[in-house]
Amino acid sequence: ISALAGTLASFSAAQAGDVSISGAAILSWTQLDNTEVTGNPFGMNKGFTFSYSGELDNGYTWDGFVAYADGTAGLQALTSAATTINMGGLGTLGVNQGAGSAISAIDNVMPTAWEEADDGMDTGVLDVGSNSSGTVLIYTTPTVGGITLAASYNPTATASGTSADGATSGNSTGPGASAKDVTIKIEQMGFTIGAGVAEIDQSQAGAHTAGGNVVDDWFEGTAYIKYAYGPVTLG
Repeated sequence: ISALAGTLASFSAAQAGDVSISGAAILSWTQLDNTEVTGNPFGMNKGFTFSYSGELDNGYTWDGFVAYADGTAGLQALTSAATTINMGGLGTLGVNQGAGSAISAIDNVMPTAWEEADDGMDTGVLDVGSNSSGTVLIYTTPTVGGITLAASYNPTATASGTSADGATSGNSTGPGASAKDVTIKIEQMGFTIGAGVAEIDQSQAGAHTAGGNVVDDWFEGTAYIKYAYGPVTLG
């Protein structure tokens, strides 16, 4: 059962642009199967999001958000953040922290009624997007003829955590481990077709071995097709 709460507060700053705070009132009842312990089935969302936007001197617009998580004891920590500059006919350029990369945006795009089909499962679908941890630079082209391209770059995909202003991330598994990906989306006559590929250069990390430093470049990819007819979407 959900009800959108809308904007809770808003203010304007001369240099920073507009900032707003929003959240959602979500109450849940969750029942696990007979092999697990349910306990108290009632839950409540306690997260919120700061959203901000503005305009640069050259006419480019920018926007972004900072989201805080819901946890057992209440608000826990920053979950994701992103800032995007809209450059008009040149596309958009953004920096994401926890908000994903180009390929992670299409990790599961099947039609849903609430969340993805494997939401809440102990073992869900093995999704793409392994290069989206840390801080990611992402570029998206304008849509021309129903075609949109996106690409992202992560200097250190194995870094733990996200970097604050003026700080560096360090590395959780050794030097190297940069990542890049590219995606394409085509929308024509009710069909949406898309695909993406990614590469993680783990030249000295050895993240996918039991130990030691090995050359271990990692490739992943995904593709999808959807068709919408009136209120029905098949994927």
